[in-house]
Amino acid sequence: MAIVIGIEADFTWGNERTPIDYRQRLKRYFAEGARAIYLTHKFNGPLAGAAYPGDTEAVVRKLQYLQNCWFLNICNSTDHPYKEWFQRDLHHVGDYYELSFNDYLDLYLYGPDGYANYPGGGVIEVADGGTSLRVKKNLLGLTAHGRDIAQGMMNRGMLLDISHLSEKAIDDVQAIASWSYPLIASHGMARSRLWGSAQPINGKKYTAANEEWTFSDANLDRILSSEGVFGHFVGPAPTLDYGPANVAND
Repeated sequence: MAIVIGIEADFTWGNERTPIDYRQRLKRYFAEGARAIYLTHKFNGPLAGAAYPGDTEAVVRKLQYLQNCWFLNICNSTDHPYKEWFQRDLHHVGDYYELSFNDYLDLYLYGPDGYANYPGGGVIEVADGGTSLRVKKNLLGLTAHGRDIAQGMMNRGMLLDISHLSEKAIDDVQAIASWSYPLIASHGMARSRLWGSAQPINGKKYTAANEEWTFSDANLDRILSSEGVFGHFVGPAPTLDYGPANVAND
């Protein structure tokens, strides 16, 4: 059994307080033993656009708004589309670490959608792969820094994990890998095996096919063609019946 040290976090590549040298950060992580590092996680970051969270994770879209503010230093700029809301509701907050429970609650209930207003990004709803399924997809792919770090990871023989990336970012990674470097998705779900919209179980909604972080057949084929690895997420999301399995779908 191989044990691989990996890093999966929202601020792996910096936060709103401290600018960093991305190449030096990669060099340090590698020296410390990391062999798989996510280019982004739940939020759009300095390297890549994140898979749009879908309607089941509304709070992430609100927290992305704060990420936009502090990372891009535009919370109080005159051209920020939500300047008035920010000054009225969160003017007392300097960064993430000062947020109180009530601030989070206020943000969850009334905050704007940070994915829809990320510079260079935005969200589009499209039919997926010629099907009738509608999926909201993040328009932000890899940034210039993201392309540089992805190439740096390949140069070091690291695992190029595309989990949590927007499909545009996966396209950009594929362009760099050029079919000659194996793509890895350490955890994900096959979009074609899920219900079209979130199904409630005991009052909670789980992953559905209309969430971008699930993997389309086209992207699964990309992983297969690159001789990479797809790890199926272990979770209780309701799936479609699959007769040949002869296992109850409960």
